Amino acid sequence: SHDHDLGSFSGGTVWDAGCVVPIPDGYDSADAAPLMCAGATVWTCLTEYGVKPTDRVAIMGIGGLGHLAIKLASAMGCHVVVLSSSEAKREEAFGFGASEYHVFRKGEEMKDFKPVNHLLLCGSANVDYPSLIPLMDVHGSIYPLTVDFSHSPVPLLFMNLKGIRIQGSLVASRNSLRTLVKFAADKKITPTTMTFPLTKDGVESAMQTLRDGKMRYRGVLVRE
Repeated sequence: SHDHDLGSFSGGTVWDAGCVVPIPDGYDSADAAPLMCAGATVWTCLTEYGVKPTDRVAIMGIGGLGHLAIKLASAMGCHVVVLSSSEAKREEAFGFGASEYHVFRKGEEMKDFKPVNHLLLCGSANVDYPSLIPLMDVHGSIYPLTVDFSHSPVPLLFMNLKGIRIQGSLVASRNSLRTLVKFAADKKITPTTMTFPLTKDGVESAMQTLRDGKMRYRGVLVRE
């Protein structure tokens, strides 16, 4: 669907003041843009479902969602545990604020792994819940943030034995967005982005970077 009166390429638009999110002075609009989507998605999990600063919060997948989840959870005072499919992003994860980094592969046992209270799934939409249950503490919560239309079998018996919750999550309310942007500005948290000019060539270059899997970690189109 589309509306020719509202668009990324317009010179201006008129909105109800109650429906917009003020960007704090000194915070770059190019940094604020990814917060409106990826940032909002993980922020809802971190603020609406009982996450406490003392909790062990695991982030699976270091990408557009995951890198922001690490930065935000760390700034909130959580003990951030990063789970990735390889060692490639270990140093980067610690730079984002991770406290632990583990290579996780489906079907492999995680030795000497202390269970987590919350697990944000920020990578593949194909979720293998049986392999995740051993990672969770009693009454832990799993948040599937990347989804598709395929079905993911859920091992109810093992979930019930530990009281584990699978929690769906909306992107964010307007109040949540305002809180997020203020928090990010106060804590000097910025997304890791690649910028492209808001032109035909810039859009095509950004899309090709995305298709090639080389976007690190959010692409932002910027008006010159």
